[in-house]
Amino acid sequence: MQSSSHRPRQGLPRYQMPEAVMELFRPREPLPYIPPPKRKKLRPLTGVAPFLDEIQRYKTQVLAHQSEKNESTFETPAMRRERKRRERRSKWLQWKQQLVEQYSAPTEPNATSDPHKTLFIARLKPETTKLKLQAEVEQFGKVKDIKLPISKKTGLPKGYAFVEFQKERDMREALVGMEGKRIDGARIVVDVEKARTLKNWLPKKLLTETEDSNTKAIQEKAISPREDKPRHSPPRKFRGGFRTNHHSPRYRRNRS
Repeated sequence: MQSSSHRPRQGLPRYQMPEAVMELFRPREPLPYIPPPKRKKLRPLTGVAPFLDEIQRYKTQVLAHQSEKNESTFETPAMRRERKRRERRSKWLQWKQQLVEQYSAPTEPNATSDPHKTLFIARLKPETTKLKLQAEVEQFGKVKDIKLPISKKTGLPKGYAFVEFQKERDMREALVGMEGKRIDGARIVVDVEKARTLKNWLPKKLLTETEDSNTKAIQEKAISPREDKPRHSPPRKFRGGFRTNHHSPRYRRNRS
């Protein structure tokens, strides 16, 4: 006799799922047995005082050697720009030194005979001729020679001239009288010839920035007049309040 349940006598369900679905519900294999790891014996904890000497040696020897190596092989963009700037500066100074060694003013073949009687005139126009220049300077004395340098590249005057007088006194008078005068519409600048009269003198184009600034400061100090300080103290500023003029007629009338 069958029981009232819907299962057969063997206890199996009447409906079984497919084998592929049953495969999903089957238990996995047990994990393989692994013995527990052996615990290693740790070193005892101690202080760092015994290592201070080692740290100091590391700083003095190892780090110093690494810093020198890094400095010699590695450079930042700022360091690279600074190095390039120093190299350009060094090459420029060498080029300047070569020009200074080649410069020899006393052996100039076209120079005047006496530098102490020679007047230097600058800021001349290219159309200014020797005749025009001679007519301007002869009013101060007799002129012995006029040198008007010509550029080899352009064939035009360089814009300056050397005028040699027969007397040094006439050159001194022209030095004072010709300053700021206009020739052919250009305001000229006059000076003595410094190349053969001043020791160790160099043109401005052959001077470095430091030498140029020092020379300019020395010249300004020697040429500029001394500024005397005022002997009296400046008037005191009014700091507010009411100020009464005791000598005014109104004050006298109110007092009477």
